[in-house]
Amino acid sequence: MKGKISRLIDKTVHFQCEMCGKIVKRGPRYEYQNHSFVEGHIPKHYKSICRICIYKESYGSKNASKRMKEGILDENTRH
Repeated sequence: MKGKISRLIDKTVHFQCEMCGKIVKRGPRYEYQNHSFVEGHIPKHYKSICRICIYKESYGSKNASKRMKEGILDENTRH
């Protein structure tokens, strides 16, 4: 099983989110890849995701805003 990648790449940059398509003018850019539970399947590796999408994918819709306020993913971490 391959581990999940969720980490901060740049703190302030202009980019377009690969998940929602929103254009972020000045904000953090994250990298994300989900767990691989199936043998031989490699999940999509997102290289530029906005802050809202990364927290929703990592923690679900109920805990996303709580974790976003705590700023858990704002350091370079590998979960």
